[in-house]
Amino acid sequence: MKNRFSATILALLALSLLLAGCAQQQTDGNTNAVTTDNNQGNNPTDKVPGSIIKIPGDNENEGSGEGEGNSENNAPDDNSTPQGNDGNNSIDGDNASAVREFSMTAKKWEWEPGTITVNQGDRVRLNIKSVDVAHGILLPDFNVDVKFAAGESATAEFVATKKGAFTFRCNVFCGEGHSGMAGTLIVN
Repeated sequence: MKNRFSATILALLALSLLLAGCAQQQTDGNTNAVTTDNNQGNNPTDKVPGSIIKIPGDNENEGSGEGEGNSENNAPDDNSTPQGNDGNNSIDGDNASAVREFSMTAKKWEWEPGTITVNQGDRVRLNIKSVDVAHGILLPDFNVDVKFAAGESATAEFVATKKGAFTFRCNVFCGEGHSGMAGTLIVN
């Protein structure tokens, strides 16, 4: 009887820890971001669909050609090194433009690059690919909350409205190093 009681307590404790590790931070309801599914059910084996986060009602650069369609600076392919990469797992966004686009990789248990630097007012687009297991990115200061399956890509887009250093984290439990999977967004 004593062993059964101890086993029950241990099981409840393990379940509580698991649920606490998988809990997601709630936004305050004053969000300026919308999450949509870009997977559209094409692959029924995917349990976590890719997402796009866009800021609704902000079309100031539509049709202007600024920041979009410039494949030389804004559309790096999966085999390229992001511009401005100083070799220290960091991207520096020195040239202000309409859209600052960065290619990122999520893998056990790190982000590449681990630091991204932009200017206040920049529109930031993160193109993120998970190379091993399901991951997600949570950047609550800018209402970013995106999840993506193993091998899938997702895009998060927001405007860097406030200056400072902001932590982004993986928000999908991805293994023993999950709690340390964090990076930094620096807004000058």
